[in-house]
Amino acid sequence: MSAQIQTGGLTETPGAVIMTVGGGLFLGGLNAQTGTTYAMATTDENKLVTFNNSGAVAVSLSQATTTGFTAGAVFYVFNIGTGTVTITPATSTINGGSTLVLATNQGAMIESNGTNYAAWVSQAGGGGGGTVTSVGFTGGLISVANPTTTPAFTVAGTSGGIPYFASSSTWASSAAGTVGHLILWGGAGSAPTDGGAPSAIALAFPATVSGTVNSGGIPYFNSTTQESSSAALTSNVLIKGGGAGAAPTSSSVTDNGTTVSTTEPVITTSYVQTGASPPSATSCGAGTAGAYCPGEGTAPTGIASVDELYADSTAHRFKMINNNGTATQVVASGADINTSDQVITSHFTSIGTNTNCSSSASPAVCAAAPAGSVAIPTGTVSVTLQVNTTAVTANSQIFVFPDDTLGTKLSVTCNSTLSTLVGGLAITARSAGASFTITYNGTIATNPLCVGFLITN
Repeated sequence: MSAQIQTGGLTETPGAVIMTVGGGLFLGGLNAQTGTTYAMATTDENKLVTFNNSGAVAVSLSQATTTGFTAGAVFYVFNIGTGTVTITPATSTINGGSTLVLATNQGAMIESNGTNYAAWVSQAGGGGGGTVTSVGFTGGLISVANPTTTPAFTVAGTSGGIPYFASSSTWASSAAGTVGHLILWGGAGSAPTDGGAPSAIALAFPATVSGTVNSGGIPYFNSTTQESSSAALTSNVLIKGGGAGAAPTSSSVTDNGTTVSTTEPVITTSYVQTGASPPSATSCGAGTAGAYCPGEGTAPTGIASVDELYADSTAHRFKMINNNGTATQVVASGADINTSDQVITSHFTSIGTNTNCSSSASPAVCAAAPAGSVAIPTGTVSVTLQVNTTAVTANSQIFVFPDDTLGTKLSVTCNSTLSTLVGGLAITARSAGASFTITYNGTIATNPLCVGFLITN
């Protein structure tokens, strides 16, 4: 067996054993490659493979699961050329990456774990020698003392200044700035400068805050150039603006997340809407008068000592529950009274009906009028007049009374003889939904007897 020992680089000798300084022993021999591509072979295990080319060398390495490259397989590689050697495993990684790069005079031991590769890389020793004759630094700010013996680096600039790049490769120092001042950047190649005190710079918003900052208060502008703080505001209370220069304050409106309340009167120039389904703005709000527009629904729960007004969805009328009593309908007009309502006491300044007829014909024609004026024609004892109106029922109360002032209304000359006016009038017949008959118990000699009637049901 032959061996050679070398003190720098490698000595290539055909043979089975190669030894390097430090005792490295490669039992598989040497595989010297000079090309630009190489595929590691199973025969390279425990062998030193060298690469010597001035150009880039691409080395492929089989996947670590391939026979001959599985767990425990070791390969030694060394780059003695000037070109870069790039080792690329198939699928597997090497030191966690996809490639391993070796520079000139750099070697590695590559070991498989059966899945991936690990490499121990070192710089080859004995690469050469020499003497440093001078050390220098270009780019500004840093100078070198004793460049040929014991170099010492020194940084020099302006005290209070800041270093900046005067060019893409040169450093420089700005002039000293003033304490508390801002910095104005000079742009490419120019030094930063003193920007002056903050108060001397125009800002978009006020730069000073006056007064005491109160916990629970809110900031506000007390002038066009100053901000201040309001007093602490009350929890769950809406904020009321203070106007120009004045602080916001708590209002009288409280919102606890469930109800909104206030101790002040509520005044609106519009309308008030309530209910689970309040009407839309287009259906409540026309006109200039204020309006209360509750949505119709079912009755609220009665409460003792509380009177409740609501819009009933069945009756389509306002109803009221007083002191947890029974809901009763609020009467706004005659149409609001039905058979279930009871009127205890009524006070009227006048009584009106929907229609009022005037007929001097016989029989009188009054359509559906519950009231009107008619004329009983002249005749002998027991003169009668039939009044045709559908307002009469089997149970109607019919009131009749002579009135000699109805002549203009009836376009006739009414009988004004007192003895005739005070004569007896009686309802002597009725036909429900059709007519009733008035009988005068006396003689009407000249001009008809003008009579008014009123039917109540």
